[in-house]
Parts: sequence; C-alpha cells; structure tokens
Amino acid sequence: MQRRVTEEALLVIEIIRLLTIELGLPMRIAAKLAREATSRLDDGWGRAVAPSGITLLFPVGRIQERLRRRLLDAVEAAVPIRRGRPPRSATSHKDRTPDA
Repeated sequence: MQRRVTEEALLVIEIIRLLTIELGLPMRIAAKLAREATSRLDDGWGRAVAPSGITLLFPVGRIQERLRRRLLDAVEAAVPIRRGRPPRSATSHKDRTPDA
C-alpha cells in the first residue's frame, strides 16, 4: 500500500517542525498556528493571529521552496528498492542436480 502526503500537509509539517525546534513551542500550539498560517496565504506569506491579536507572519513561499529543494535532494539520493526474486545466476543453475 502506498501512502501519499500532499504538498500542503508537508508544508504544515515543516512549519510545525520549525516552530517547535526554533521557537520551542509545544506541538499542539505549533500545529494550530501552522494550519492557520497555511489557510491564510497572501503573496507568499502565511498569517496566524493569536487570541490576543498578536499576528505571526510566515514566509510560506520561501519555506515551500526550501522544502522542494530538500525533497528533490532526497529523491535523487534514494536507491530504488528491488522487487521480486533476485535473478538466478549461471553458477547456481549449474550446481543444481536434476530431480530423479
């Protein structure tokens, strides 16, 4: 089974990661801010407003571009997984004895 993660979901995850690692925010609060910021996009910027009125601006366009570069690097570095049985080598075929 394949699982797909949308670009929007990856963006939300990346913003959560940045808020928790760089600002030390709890995951719950970071997730709320990230979802709000990605739902209010304006010219490459996301905005989240706290109940007190404090407004946080996120450079979503730059975050998306950096995320795309990192994903491309990861895809290029990934080795394809071989599927199925390994090919039979010529030597292993010679070593077999016929069934009687």
